[in-house]
Amino acid sequence: MDTLDVQQHLKKIHPSLENNVYAANRLPMYTHVPTYIICNLDTDDKPGSHWVALYIDTNDVGQYFDSYGLSPVRYHLEFLKRNCKRWNWNVDRIQNEWTSVCGEYCLMYLLYKFQGCSIHSFTSIFTRNTLYNDILVDEMFRSYFIDNK
Repeated sequence: MDTLDVQQHLKKIHPSLENNVYAANRLPMYTHVPTYIICNLDTDDKPGSHWVALYIDTNDVGQYFDSYGLSPVRYHLEFLKRNCKRWNWNVDRIQNEWTSVCGEYCLMYLLYKFQGCSIHSFTSIFTRNTLYNDILVDEMFRSYFIDNK
């Protein structure tokens, strides 16, 4: 899923979110809350490797979502430090390392956040079977973003 695809689908959550897709080195210095962002691990001079999501609530508490369960990389960490009083991230890998559905995971995570769900309520849908999870998130994604035009 490329940047334009992610933007197009993010707009379906709410039209104001369409431009909240960034390369790692292009995150805004500061942001208004609440904020919903999808960001790549790569800088803008690279093709893009993996999507992650960032959410900051109205109390300046942030969440970093990575379907591989990894902690924030430098650019993302700097953004969180500038914009949040505190933050957390998911630690469990829910995506298989050989699949490319990270964009779908990020979009579904932000959809759940937009509907008021916690990061735990989203990640608890998934199991330790990452291939099963990838099929499940793809079905969820298609149901909301493709079939529900």
